[in-house]
Amino acid sequence: MTFDRALAWPKVEEYNFPMSDDGTLLIRLAGLGYADEHAESKAPAHLIEEARQAGVRRKIMTRGEGGFHAHFSEFPPGYVTAAHSHDHDEMIIVAEGSMRFDDGPPLGPLDTAVIHAGHTYGFTAGDDGVKFFNIRRGATSIQMSPAGEVGRP
Repeated sequence: MTFDRALAWPKVEEYNFPMSDDGTLLIRLAGLGYADEHAESKAPAHLIEEARQAGVRRKIMTRGEGGFHAHFSEFPPGYVTAAHSHDHDEMIIVAEGSMRFDDGPPLGPLDTAVIHAGHTYGFTAGDDGVKFFNIRRGATSIQMSPAGEVGRP
């Protein structure tokens, strides 16, 4: 694969590129397919199916490359996630729409939330839904809160 150093972008028509010799991984989000959550997610199967039917979906961007585990998620308007926690810190960056964590203020485009490992949280997608990037420094597990359910309000 050849790189145009002026643009720092491979001259190929593919969307995703292997790690280059100089250690650069380039990912075009538009070229990624949506994940099969039944194969990818560690959440309970009935919650995965309910979320899928409501229109929740995500694209897996990295699986440890450069030490990052990242995905891009889309949630429909008003969708409420189950209360849960993870075993790694995570950073969520809103790309479009809005979301509200528990009783916190709404977050809009380019707003960011940092959530520490073990902190139980949930969120509600705003009136226009929400699209966001989620970045972690390790593969993660999910712990559902005892009363955690998912779905529309």
